Amino acid sequence: QEQQQPATSWQSHEDFESALAVPLQPLRQQQQSSAFLTSPLSSSTFWRYTPSNGKPIVTRQLPEIDGEKTARRVVPNEVFEVSEERRGVISGVVFLHLAGGGWLFDSKPGVGVMCVKQEEEQEQ
Repeated sequence: QEQQQPATSWQSHEDFESALAVPLQPLRQQQQSSAFLTSPLSSSTFWRYTPSNGKPIVTRQLPEIDGEKTARRVVPNEVFEVSEERRGVISGVVFLHLAGGGWLFDSKPGVGVMCVKQEEEQEQ
């Protein structure tokens, strides 16, 4: 028996997009912009970098764990001021926008806790 070939093969995302007559880029942008729950802060909060591996970390340019790094380095037990907190809808990771620029995260999937909010730490 002869196998039937698909009626159309897609050479690229653009071919697929034009066949659908639906631009994918706005959908991608919408997914990215709604991937976080932003918590507006009435005042800054303070966090302590407490990695389980004891190593310094470099902040990220965007709220992404594997995102591009900045020049700012944070060392274990350093306390820093946070001006914005964003919780990842799917991951549950809270991304922390440092008052001086750059992003860190409260936890890293597969690794554990990275940063602890100062008021929570003091209650323990």
